[in-house]
Amino acid sequence: MTNPPYGFMDTSFKAAGKVEGISQLVERFYFYMNSEDFAHSLRAMHSDDLTEAKKRLTWFITGWLGGPKHYHENVGSINIPGFHRQFPITPIEANAWRECMIKAIKDQTYAEDFKVYLIEQFSYPLAMIIKSQSASK
Repeated sequence: MTNPPYGFMDTSFKAAGKVEGISQLVERFYFYMNSEDFAHSLRAMHSDDLTEAKKRLTWFITGWLGGPKHYHENVGSINIPGFHRQFPITPIEANAWRECMIKAIKDQTYAEDFKVYLIEQFSYPLAMIIKSQSASK
């Protein structure tokens, strides 16, 4: 029997190493956001203490990949464009976010085909945020 494709039930959640693996991904993402010059304006949108941001991003990715719905249980409904309207996100910040996430994904021990899949999947919420920002101007 072959494994089901990513994006089916909890296959992506498991491929990401469940909550522990997703937490590691989020840690690396924020490491790059803190250390890469190209992410300076993105980092400036966050508070000095990233504890809450890390927790919420971990919760979001966990549920998004088919795991427990911690974000919904603790914060409520997920409205990616609505939440991000409070920030002046331009393509520069969106690209910085994407590049930090790509670097973080590449650092993980995920299967190579899952890394490719995950990078592709993250392009959708980013596109929604940019589209929403453009429409509200």
